[in-house]
Amino acid sequence: MLEEEDWGVRLAAIRALGDMEVEEAITPIKKKLEEKKKTKTLKKAANKAIKKIEKSIKKK
Repeated sequence: MLEEEDWGVRLAAIRALGDMEVEEAITPIKKKLEEKKKTKTLKKAANKAIKKIEKSIKKK
């Protein structure tokens, strides 16, 4: 879903992965931040998801 053309779908996927705290999603989400085609909303959601996942890792 992170590769979906529709930015709304990518946004929803990023938010869901962050909410579920999926550790394996950190690298793919970071790759989305490197893309030229990203909106401010997508960038904000990606950063928030990464922080949330990293925080959950530290708690373990």
